[in-house]
Amino acid sequence: ILGYSEVLQERPDLADRTQEFAGIIADNARRLNRMVDDLLDLDRLEVGQEPIRRQPVDLGSVLSEVATAFHPSDATHHITLEIAPDLPYITGDRDKLIRVVSNLVDNAVKYSPDGGPITLVAQREGDAIHVEVRDQGLGIPASDLETIFDRYARVDAESTRRIRGTGLGLSIAREIIEAHTGRIWAESEPGAGSTLHIVLPIPVIAEPRSSSATGTRSPRP
Repeated sequence: ILGYSEVLQERPDLADRTQEFAGIIADNARRLNRMVDDLLDLDRLEVGQEPIRRQPVDLGSVLSEVATAFHPSDATHHITLEIAPDLPYITGDRDKLIRVVSNLVDNAVKYSPDGGPITLVAQREGDAIHVEVRDQGLGIPASDLETIFDRYARVDAESTRRIRGTGLGLSIAREIIEAHTGRIWAESEPGAGSTLHIVLPIPVIAEPRSSSATGTRSPRP
């Protein structure tokens, strides 16, 4: 931002490139703004100052909304959905869960620079919903699978050094999922793609108690 601003100030002979330089400045300003917002959000999440709203959430609709939002932006990546029918609702913050899935899809898109399919999966497993975001991109070395959820973590490989990002998206995702008493982890093989997993608990609905006076059950809520 400073460099291109100084060129505009000091080199009037480059006036014909003003629009180009202004575009570069604007792009970098937006990137800086995203980084600051992500950093502030992560700080609030870590100290519990970012409230989690508790309401019924349909994870299938969360995945569908994210897939629709990404679909028109990148024709080289084909996003498909595999959502089990009749998924039970979970209890959580829908907006924050959309942010989590968006971060994971954005990560899958960035680390699949040659394009390819990205699959969003949601299915019930026992007393939880298991969500997967699969890609067929560059993959992650085994030594990085744990650290990718740390602040500013980047996969250190020649093939990934040109990929931009704040390094905060997966950290934010982990904080949000753990605030929902869920789990998040990654599985990958270099050159064969990655799968990011989320498991979120299904709320337990207590059975209605029998009435001692009438011997009948009270109606279900």
